[in-house]
Amino acid sequence: VKMAPFVKVEVQARFGSAGNNKDSFDKASDGDLSTAFDASAGNGGFTGIDSGKENTVTRIRYQPRDWNGKRMIGGKFQGAASQDGPWADLAEVKTEAPTGQWSEISIAKPQAFRYYRYLGPNEGHSNIKEMEFYSGGVQ
Repeated sequence: VKMAPFVKVEVQARFGSAGNNKDSFDKASDGDLSTAFDASAGNGGFTGIDSGKENTVTRIRYQPRDWNGKRMIGGKFQGAASQDGPWADLAEVKTEAPTGQWSEISIAKPQAFRYYRYLGPNEGHSNIKEMEFYSGGVQ
């Protein structure tokens, strides 16, 4: 197996559900670890990116909103060919994400998509500080 470098997927545009005050959906992919997304609704909150072209994501890095790592358990990272879906589950957050640290998920069965998003679990308010999507790794 030949390893290739990981390449961060470029963000061309952002989309998502309504946020509380300044904690809007775009904060989860702005590269600023001092901001976070906090959905105004407890259920169904999401934040996503348009990468501008198809990318086969093999790894996802993320940080929870400070002191809200438990709120990410059951949240899903998803991909789609269209911003309107249908959405395919890529990975689910299984454990509490520690505050101030990056957590990583490797995608077991990578597929090519243009749009990627984080969908928070019920009562999670989609609390995520930052998310990054990467292609590459294994050829």
